[in-house]
Amino acid sequence: MIVFAIGAWSASWIISNWTNIWLGYGVLAALTIGGIVVVIAGIRDYRGEWPTIFGIISILEAIVGFSSEMDDYISGSSDDLALGLGFIVLFLIAGVLLLFSGHKLHRYSLGSKSVSRVQNNKKDDKAQPTDTDDSQARS
Repeated sequence: MIVFAIGAWSASWIISNWTNIWLGYGVLAALTIGGIVVVIAGIRDYRGEWPTIFGIISILEAIVGFSSEMDDYISGSSDDLALGLGFIVLFLIAGVLLLFSGHKLHRYSLGSKSVSRVQNNKKDDKAQPTDTDDSQARS
């Protein structure tokens, strides 16, 4: 959370100086979206593990990269727009694939939890004697 606060402070500083306005808004939007997604995932006990975190970071990098490219393009100092956009698309695709992988991992961990619960219930059922077992043992 400290990282998000530092990022938001730096974005507000960029915006207040009116230099690199797209970058400032891009960083602010990326950190806000990333913070909200991470907090919601934590509250919901999301088990996507590291692919989810790296997917979120990669998508946020794509947003910040796009903002930076927009600033460079508007100011006319963009050396190679195609290369910048290529990296943005690369980060975006990598982020989406990592999020997909994290979601599959989350679903798998939920499935294995339910399977282990069912197996534990079956073991408990076998361990407890039933009424018919007691009547047969007494006679």
